[in-house]
Amino acid sequence: MSVRGIFAATLVVGVLAALPLGAARAESEQDREACTPDVHRLCGQYIPDRDAIIQCLKHNMRNLVPACRKVMSRPYRPG
Repeated sequence: MSVRGIFAATLVVGVLAALPLGAARAESEQDREACTPDVHRLCGQYIPDRDAIIQCLKHNMRNLVPACRKVMSRPYRPG
């Protein structure tokens, strides 16, 4: 993998890790792994704007892989 590819992957994981808790937020390493490919495939132009990435993923729900769709469909659970 090129240095640019490693940087992009690290940036995506960092963006997803920084998402606030709640609906349509990645909360674990498994959740981040589920959505990282979809972020690159569908929403890469919005990196590093996490709010724009969330909106993009929500807008593209029907195009997400099942694992990411499940992450993005979770209801808000505080605490």
